[in-house]
Amino acid sequence: MSIRAESKELENLFGILKFDERNKKWKHKSEASRKLGMSRPTIDKILRNYPHGLPPKAKLLTPQFVGKYAETQCHKKVAMYYMDRATGKMSAQGQKVDSMGLELYVMFGQVDPLTFSVDLFRKAMADPRFMDKQTSEISFGNLSALRIIMSLAGIDPKRYPEFTTKGVKRAPSKRGWYLEETELIKFIYGIEELDTLVLCRIGFESGGRFSSTSLVSTEKIAFDMNMIEMFEPKLASRGKGIEERYFVNCTMDFIRRYLRDCNVIGRLFKISDSPSHNYAMFEKRLLKAGLNAGLFRYTGQFETREQRRGGKMRSLRFPLTEGKKTSTHLLKHTFVSLASMHGFGLDDVSEQTGTDPDTLKKHYLGVGKRKLKGLILGKLEYVPWYEWVEKTLDPHWRTRYQQLASKRATQ
Repeated sequence: MSIRAESKELENLFGILKFDERNKKWKHKSEASRKLGMSRPTIDKILRNYPHGLPPKAKLLTPQFVGKYAETQCHKKVAMYYMDRATGKMSAQGQKVDSMGLELYVMFGQVDPLTFSVDLFRKAMADPRFMDKQTSEISFGNLSALRIIMSLAGIDPKRYPEFTTKGVKRAPSKRGWYLEETELIKFIYGIEELDTLVLCRIGFESGGRFSSTSLVSTEKIAFDMNMIEMFEPKLASRGKGIEERYFVNCTMDFIRRYLRDCNVIGRLFKISDSPSHNYAMFEKRLLKAGLNAGLFRYTGQFETREQRRGGKMRSLRFPLTEGKKTSTHLLKHTFVSLASMHGFGLDDVSEQTGTDPDTLKKHYLGVGKRKLKGLILGKLEYVPWYEWVEKTLDPHWRTRYQQLASKRATQ
């Protein structure tokens, strides 16, 4: 939704937001974003236009400048390129570009942005309202929208080095996207299939991506070395591909039991010959396990995002969730963070996962910090990984295995 929100949506928004008279700030923005599916930047833009809330007698009125902007060539061209003819609605990317066009229109005295000179676009790029607070530069999204409007105005942004998006994208923040010990135990009991249980244990204890874990086969398991050779498709193009990953004794015994009980030869986790279908099926199972465990829920709201499908950019609706969504990405993230809490240093995590240390520090939480603290303070403040897996996690893995095996035998 652009800042030209419909009156009903505005009423819903201000029905959630509350103005803090003491601090002179609007509160409950996160709640409104979650419930209404609006992005925080969109809410901030609306509040700039309605700093005191909706006028009590003019809730259904659209600001006059919005109507004038709708007559500009800028809005008409954006609508022409980004409007879905079947639905009559503008795509998510189109809404962002149109919002930028409206901002520019208001900023420079209600002048059509397609008549701007390069100097005006330079001024816009330096305006504080478009800045990323972390980088103190124009945000990547705003600069991308600005470049599109420049192109619509007949100006090639590639001819002007200052408008490049290279290096503007904010470095990813460390993610707290992992299961803590109590959450992991709940998740174990939420799993409903035997092969999914084994896949998750290997994934959580190897640090491998799902694409790697799902390809594990019997001929690559070296029980005498407590090791599995795991192929990483994502690394194959970089000349790596094979990662040797090590497991504690009880985990190897767990895998051996599964192979014997289910008479598995070859691929351990093959539901379909199609990699994409195989991924979709296990993704569905992991999400179901998280729902069973109460780790996340669907809010009933949706957001629209632009994604390439069939060679074309399409606007797709995705359900919004609350909590820790247990997708396949959670396997590696959980290993990295929990292993770091149980004695793994940065180099240890890098070696097990096959991931560059700089990438780990950018994308994952608390990598190697517990070991570093122990080295500095000269004392052990964590339960070592092998001991934690054997004494804390293994009993739960085995209990759930027995429950699922018994259920399978009666079917």
